[in-house]
Amino acid sequence: MTKQRPQTAIYEKPVNEEAGELMTVAEYLGCVLMGGFIDYDGFGYAVKDGKVARTNLWGDNQKDAIDPIKPSKGVTCIPEDATHIIWFNR
Repeated sequence: MTKQRPQTAIYEKPVNEEAGELMTVAEYLGCVLMGGFIDYDGFGYAVKDGKVARTNLWGDNQKDAIDPIKPSKGVTCIPEDATHIIWFNR
């Protein structure tokens, strides 16, 4: 069974562009498709209106949180309303 893509997320913290690389969802998916990002490289968070989505990270299961974005998951962890991804290299 394929995991269904979340429709939205709770976007709560202002994005810090100095901490990671901010790109559109299309740019991120293009990098994944070309092999530019793999799981070993790092992870990302969904962004909308300049705010980062609340995520489950390292087993912290908050209500309404989504999974961090990893290349191997494709689009399944990216909320449908996200406009950008902030990517963090290892």
